[in-house]
Amino acid sequence: MDWDDTQSDTDWAPDPPEGYDQYDPLFVQPWYVTVLLGIWAVGAVVGVPLLVVVIKGLDTTLTVYKEVLLPTSFVGVVIYFGWIAATLIAMLGLHELVHAVTARALGYKTEFSIEKYLVGGWTPQVITYGRFESRFESVVVTLAPLLVITPVSIGTLIVADGSWAVATAAYVTLGNLAGSVADLATVWLVTQLPSGAFLYHDRAGRSQYYTPIEQTADTNDES
Repeated sequence: MDWDDTQSDTDWAPDPPEGYDQYDPLFVQPWYVTVLLGIWAVGAVVGVPLLVVVIKGLDTTLTVYKEVLLPTSFVGVVIYFGWIAATLIAMLGLHELVHAVTARALGYKTEFSIEKYLVGGWTPQVITYGRFESRFESVVVTLAPLLVITPVSIGTLIVADGSWAVATAAYVTLGNLAGSVADLATVWLVTQLPSGAFLYHDRAGRSQYYTPIEQTADTNDES
């Protein structure tokens, strides 16, 4: 279901589809969800090094640690931090690219932007817009980097040969898993919407929610 996104600032959201009404949910992330997301992030930090040990063995893991993570010269330090920065930038770009490709495959338009967050500083993000978005489609687009990049990076870790290759594969695996915390939080939010709900985003990143009229009535009655 497509929509012409040329709307005024005061009336940007499209009219509801037939049988739907606008819905303005109040999202409050429960403490236990925050705890679970924290456990996920810590699990990635602890689990990926253990995964390297399981896949490559303790001796190889210690060799990678010494050759990559413990530079012994000024040039080595420069190379190390250059590698950290370059891999991080590439990883962030790849993460958002997977979001964008998945969204495009589902028929959405995409907009790339840099957003400033209290935690994480300036962060790239892809906005999907241009049509009504089901809960399922939203979850697919949101989880795509976790489901695509992680298996590829683990597969690369298995076949990687050489300390820098192993370290890079492990770094990408760790970064993608830990960096998926925000995506998992978004998935939790989307799953709280009523069954059959639609989302709509514009290219500025604004969001509007729509739910079947009977669902809206039930929600209002409960409140």
